[in-house]
Amino acid sequence: MKIMETTAVDPRRGLLEQVVDQFESPLLRYAVGIVRDHALAQDAVQEAFVALSSQWHSGQAPASGDHLRNWLYKVTHDKAVSILRAERTRTRAHEGYAREAAIEADCAGAGDCEVSRETKLQILAESLEALIPSRRQVLLLRLQQGLGHDSIAAITGHSVTHCRKLLHEAVKILNAEVARRLQSREGMRHE
Repeated sequence: MKIMETTAVDPRRGLLEQVVDQFESPLLRYAVGIVRDHALAQDAVQEAFVALSSQWHSGQAPASGDHLRNWLYKVTHDKAVSILRAERTRTRAHEGYAREAAIEADCAGAGDCEVSRETKLQILAESLEALIPSRRQVLLLRLQQGLGHDSIAAITGHSVTHCRKLLHEAVKILNAEVARRLQSREGMRHE
């Protein structure tokens, strides 16, 4: 009888499950783009949902719809950045070793090996590191999540005009960085 009373008293429990079902996958993709690690991204998303639950219990939760979506993206971003800061040194060392091993394995013994799809994706992921966090954030929200400039502005707290500027700069820098890394890799192969 007590379980039934709890369910009847807290109808938000079903609502939270609906919110998790609707937003977990896109938030996870977004967080992975920030922290570059699936497990850490899961932690960030889980912390965002815990924060939402806490907000609901204190009566301060965001309303449904666009405001809720934007709030979840903002909290996920903040949690992911906090996790990223805590893990950055360890992650960089591991990624450095993995990159060197991947380059050696990819072209071991091949005089003129072609850049594989995996290598291209790796170069793209490495190139994202060249972007400052605000540029990376707007780029990921636009490309991964397909959000418009208005939604990106609401999530980031920047003006729509500034978001457009950041996005333009991010694409320009990313293109140059990818080209530089491809040329550098090509130069290493021919030495």
